[in-house]
Amino acid sequence: MKQFIAIGAVVALMLGGAAVVVAGKAPAPVADVDWKSRRGTDGYYTGKESHVDLPTITVNLKGEGRFLKIALAASYRLGAELTNEKPAESAGGGHGGGKGAPPTPFDPVMPEVKDRLNLLLSNKTAADIEGLENKKRLKEEIRHELEEAVFPERLGRVEKVFIKEIVVQ
Repeated sequence: MKQFIAIGAVVALMLGGAAVVVAGKAPAPVADVDWKSRRGTDGYYTGKESHVDLPTITVNLKGEGRFLKIALAASYRLGAELTNEKPAESAGGGHGGGKGAPPTPFDPVMPEVKDRLNLLLSNKTAADIEGLENKKRLKEEIRHELEEAVFPERLGRVEKVFIKEIVVQ
């Protein structure tokens, strides 16, 4: 009889231990994420990078009687709030802009984008644009202006600016 009690106690302990292990693996309740406080951080933006072609811009350069014609494209990533994806989870890319393409976050603010780029570029001289380092600096200035116009609340981020064509005459 004592053997049955001892075996029963061992079985009960084993079942209790198994229950604790199983219960410990249950998913914990997920708290609401405070996305607003994560905006602007690397982990907030998803891995999916999209591209948009921007309209060609032609401006008179500052004080020289010369002009600049520049065609640009940009890559951007959206924040997890907008994509319903876990941050930095997926990789790959999509394309936006152009005819027949799905709307991009740039579309509703395109007049502001053009205005900002016209003001920035028309304040440059030819010397400001010549050379590799000056072009890199110009791309960063353009990236900043695009980000301020398109993502003022940091719901997305402009990753890169690409110069597709540039003519100074």
